[in-house]
Amino acid sequence: MKKFLKDICLLEQPFVKDPDRSVEKFLADSAAQLGEAVEVRGFVRLRLGETNGS
Repeated sequence: MKKFLKDICLLEQPFVKDPDRSVEKFLADSAAQLGEAVEVRGFVRLRLGETNGS
């Protein structure tokens, strides 16, 4: 189940610039450093090899 969540849940996925940390951990660390809340308001999922139906 944990592997499944890591594949589909953004916050559970490894942070792209530091794969040893999850996106959720990166956001928590950033919030602590900034001293205010940080939240994901949107994202775009890209996948290699996909086409736009043409």
